[in-house]
Amino acid sequence: AIGGRRATIVTDLIGEAAALGALGGAVGAVLGIALGHLAIRRLPPAITQGLEARVEYWLPGYALPVAVAATVLSSMTAAAMAARQVYKVSPIEALAPVGASAADTVPRRLRIACGVAAVAVLAVSLLIVVNHRGTTSLAAMMAVFCAEITLGFALTASLVAAAAAAARAFGTVGAVGAATIERAPRRVWATVMTVLIAVVTTVVITGTDNDMISSARTIFAPVRGVDVWVSANAPDNFATDALPAGLEDRVAALPGVDRISAGAYGFAVIGGTRVMLDGFSPGSADPLFRALDEQVRRDVLAGRGVVLSQNLGGTLGVRVGDELRLQTPGGPRQTQVLALVPYFSTVIGTVGIALDQLQAWFERPAVTTLQVTARDGVDPGRLLAAVRRVVPEPNHVYDGRAALAGLEAPLHQSMVIANAVWLIVVFVAAVALFTTLTLSVLERRREIGVLRAIGADRRFTVQMVLVEAAGIGVIGGVLGLLIGLTDQWLYSLVSAEIMNFTVSFHPSPMAPAYALGAVAISLLGSVPPARRAARLNIIDAVAVE
Repeated sequence: AIGGRRATIVTDLIGEAAALGALGGAVGAVLGIALGHLAIRRLPPAITQGLEARVEYWLPGYALPVAVAATVLSSMTAAAMAARQVYKVSPIEALAPVGASAADTVPRRLRIACGVAAVAVLAVSLLIVVNHRGTTSLAAMMAVFCAEITLGFALTASLVAAAAAAARAFGTVGAVGAATIERAPRRVWATVMTVLIAVVTTVVITGTDNDMISSARTIFAPVRGVDVWVSANAPDNFATDALPAGLEDRVAALPGVDRISAGAYGFAVIGGTRVMLDGFSPGSADPLFRALDEQVRRDVLAGRGVVLSQNLGGTLGVRVGDELRLQTPGGPRQTQVLALVPYFSTVIGTVGIALDQLQAWFERPAVTTLQVTARDGVDPGRLLAAVRRVVPEPNHVYDGRAALAGLEAPLHQSMVIANAVWLIVVFVAAVALFTTLTLSVLERRREIGVLRAIGADRRFTVQMVLVEAAGIGVIGGVLGLLIGLTDQWLYSLVSAEIMNFTVSFHPSPMAPAYALGAVAISLLGSVPPARRAARLNIIDAVAVE
């Protein structure tokens, strides 16, 4: 309006965004390096043991420049989308209050086109995920997430109306807050979507983590029924080290011992793939062995073939009934694939084989685990103590609960990064809420000053801002809960492809608490802006600038 060139204004806006993006990228890079080192230190021992290598944090030379460039580019793109208003809107129109300008409305055709495209993408992606079409399910889930955001954009008017309706439920002060919501649809939509995404992320990550762990616990449950485990390795490691010779006989001679089932684990290379050999003996509580039906168990113990984890079968390209060629120290051996088992086997596959066959073919006479069962009426705790007295250090003696916890440990540890992402998203949502509500107060200084001038007290002003935040939080929280539970169910289907076992969907009883948490975060984020609004000087607020 006072003669500034549009190109200069746009350049300044984009330049400012680039500077902020560079600063954010630099800070994020430092935090990312710290998290990377933390992630390496928290890698499950079973994974590093399976790789047979020392794992260190290594940052490629291109990583930092690419990361900073990505943040700068995304910031500039976002600024450019806003800066286009400089060319689209006349100076007089730009000076209009927020919500009164035509620039604050989204063309209906654009919203309809986005809605149709989002529904089509959702339909196709859901079909892919539900039908388990291999690795494309992961890409389909990303498409689902993008389509959900696009659909939210198409339903901007409905989301804003819903937030206003939620605010009106709070009475007179809610009516004023609802009017404020309706006057700034773009800002309100962005805030609702921020809350929604935070709730969806929380529900999906925590729910999927719980689904994976509970499903894995079902697979590993047989190990808990063993009274005493003896191994040369800790419970959260593969038991690949040999136990001392004669230890099985010494343990079997202890009073109170009913039976002992020996087992052996070891690494081998089959078809160019590093695998875990799992040796079975009668009565074993090995999860892979217990996952087989009775006939297959008998066939494996009789040496008629081997069983493979499902992921290894896919890697080797074999099916049930196919012949499998095993490279052994004594030369190649041919055996039949008796079953492909959905089984969690970290980064490598597992071959289940009879213990005596493993010892003979691979020249490994030692056993690596002992499963000790107490006689009826014998206290398992006392038996555990007795076994510890005869098992020399540094071998490990533990009960079934410790064995189960050890098998679950890789899952718990692998969730660290997912939980870090969840915390970052929640933090970003809180900051975004604080920022947008602060801007709302600054944009309405004159309006708030007029309300104060005609008799509205500080309490009413604070309540008005809080109600606006509550309306946004309620809608974002409820929709985030519904979408989050849906996405959690879809991720449980996709997780079966990643984890190599069936992941059952179980809605978390804590899920509704996340929706309430969204409202709480919205209210907390609105407290500083509300207090600022209450402290506005009336004369300064209504003065002509």
